[in-house]
Amino acid sequence: IKHKYRREVMKMNYNPLEEIMTVTEAAQHVGITEGALRSCIKSGRIKPNEWRKAGRISLVLKSAVEREYKREGK
Repeated sequence: IKHKYRREVMKMNYNPLEEIMTVTEAAQHVGITEGALRSCIKSGRIKPNEWRKAGRISLVLKSAVEREYKREGK
């Protein structure tokens, strides 16, 4: 990363890990069940590059979950 860009990112206090949630956390965040979110993942509404398995834990991007469920008013 170029130093100028790096300084700008650091000024914003952006933490990319805040974008990653477990399926449990994400479901609670938007007020749905884990099963509903897992069905959304399985159906392809959450794209393969927006989630992954890490051992026994499924991780998902917060923005992907919000895209699918915040627009529905849930």
